[in-house]
This record gives sequence, structure tokens and C-alpha cells, in this order.
Amino acid sequence: MLHAAPSESYANLVRITVFGIWILKFVFDPIQDLSVLPLSVFSPPFPLNALPPQWHNVLLSWPALITIKCVGALSCLACFNRKLIPAAGPIASLCVILYQCLVRGFGHVNHAEVIALIAVLVYTCYSFSKSKQSHPEPFAITLLLCLSYTLIGAHRFITGGSEIFLSDTVLFWAENNSKLTSYFDFNLGTSVAHSPFLALGLKAGFLWITIWEFIAPLTLIFSKLRIPFLVSILGFHLSVLLTMNILFWENTVLLAVLFVPAFRKTEKS
Repeated sequence: MLHAAPSESYANLVRITVFGIWILKFVFDPIQDLSVLPLSVFSPPFPLNALPPQWHNVLLSWPALITIKCVGALSCLACFNRKLIPAAGPIASLCVILYQCLVRGFGHVNHAEVIALIAVLVYTCYSFSKSKQSHPEPFAITLLLCLSYTLIGAHRFITGGSEIFLSDTVLFWAENNSKLTSYFDFNLGTSVAHSPFLALGLKAGFLWITIWEFIAPLTLIFSKLRIPFLVSILGFHLSVLLTMNILFWENTVLLAVLFVPAFRKTEKS
């Protein structure tokens, strides 16, 4: 089962993956450029919105942003060593939270990064735990990842009802997002939306993936569901990339490490 005690090598793989995601973000995301944006368009999310506006000026200065970038990358690198997490974990957690609050204050919360952020907090909190369980973090992160999909699926069912699947909602998303400025430029959303056959496939796939999202936690119990779940979710992320120019690479990496059998061969039986 996925909650069986993992081996040392597998636990190391998951830990390096989690903190490696954030190292890549700190290294390649030019967050120091936020210092040139006007504060009038900055809308800080929680918990940054609890701070006085003067603090926002300080945090969005070039020196502060470079400090967050460098300290964040180095503290995450230190967390590759499990023994250093009690010291480096809180620093990494603070830098990750500040990074997300500052970047998302100029846009919107990216739910693809939420689980990766929570995973850092999981490692930090467990580093101070007196639990005798061997390497509990991989299962905790897997459970949280599954629950995040469940919440998304449940929200879609509750707020959209049957109408969201029977209407052209997903086709509108595809066509609209394919026209927006993005890192990617596949422009397939419009083509899919105007092809009766492809449009029907996208709408059917939308319902299919929502069902899989909703029942995601069952994959922790029933092993036969894991591969269909993984294939469905990864296929969904690929279709979203091609039709909407949105890449959920953080979730894709976590899914691969947490669910692909080849990565889990080091797990204890």
C-alpha cells in the first residue's frame, strides 16, 4: 500500500523532489523584477496582508527580493540532508511563503503550487515531531495531493452541477486561454473548440477527469486504481497544456515520484 513505511532511498527521492522544485523556482524565476512594478497594483494574499503597507515596500525592494531568492534556494538545498531540516526547514518555509505571497500579490494564486508549498511545511513540521514512524512525509504529501484533487472535483460538481459538463464551459476555457499571453503558444484550444469531434472528446474528458479527481484518495486504498488514476490525471494535465497553455509541472513531477511504480520499487513491502 502507498502508506507502507518507505525505504531510506525512496524517502530521500521524495524529499529531494519537493525541495528541488523550489530550488528551480528560486533560481530561474526573476522575482527581483517585481521591484520595478507599481505598488498600486499589489494585492497581498494572506498572511502578507496582515503586515503594514510599509513592510510591503521593504519586501518588494530589489535587495529584499534577491535575499529571498538566494536564501530560499540555499535553505532548500540544505534540506536535501534530512538532518539539516530542523535548522534549514523553517527558513526555507518562510522564503517559500514570502515568494508565493509576493509573486501572487501581482496576479492570482496558482493552485498548482499549493501542494508543493504545503509539502515544504510538512517536512518542516515533521522534523520537530517525536513520532516513531519511519519517514511519514511521503504518505502525508501523497494524501494531501489526493485531497487537493478531491476538493477541486467536489467544488466543480457542487458549483457547476451537470450544467458545467453539458454546456460548452470547457470549450470556452480552451479557446479563451489559448488566446492569452503565456509561456506556451500551442494555440490548439481554438481548433479543438471548433471541431465537433474534438470538442465532444474534450467535454467527455472533462467529466471523466472530474470523477477521477473526486475519488483520488481511493487510490491510497485500492492499488488497481492507481495506474488508471495516474494516466487520467497526467493525460488531463497534457490536454490542458496543449489546449489552454497551462502547465501543471509541479503536480506532474509529484505525481510521477509518488505514484509511478518504477520510482516506488525501493519501498519496503
